[in-house]
Amino acid sequence: MSTEERDHTNCRVPTCPLLGTMSSNTTGTKDWDCFLHFGRNAAQRKAIDSQLDHWNWLAIITRKLRDRSTESWADNYRSAKQEIIVHKQPELLIQKGESVSKWLVRLEKFLSDQCTQDVPQLPSLSEKMNIKDSWEKCNFNDLVPV
Repeated sequence: MSTEERDHTNCRVPTCPLLGTMSSNTTGTKDWDCFLHFGRNAAQRKAIDSQLDHWNWLAIITRKLRDRSTESWADNYRSAKQEIIVHKQPELLIQKGESVSKWLVRLEKFLSDQCTQDVPQLPSLSEKMNIKDSWEKCNFNDLVPV
């Protein structure tokens, strides 16, 4: 599928079923990343995609639940419940008293945790600068009244 034929509401990673909702481009773009792929380098994307293959069913559930504009939302909910049961993840079912919004956030956090647990982390700024403790560089003697 060419770039012009691609659905630009999707994440720009071709195999990702999630909505593209984030971009660091400030001049306008058609390509957006989902919350899993945003800000990741190639190695991190590859690790996420590897996990996303396993959790694809949950990614599809979150996408369908996020689309509350359709008349089939109740069907999406029933389908989500059934998929969660089939995949033996009862802790992911909506909890008594939990709003749909909170449930969706919980599902997306679980998905994020599962898909990013083995993602190689980029070194932090302090690691790049070889600073063991950012407080090491502070001189507190200047701050303490004598």
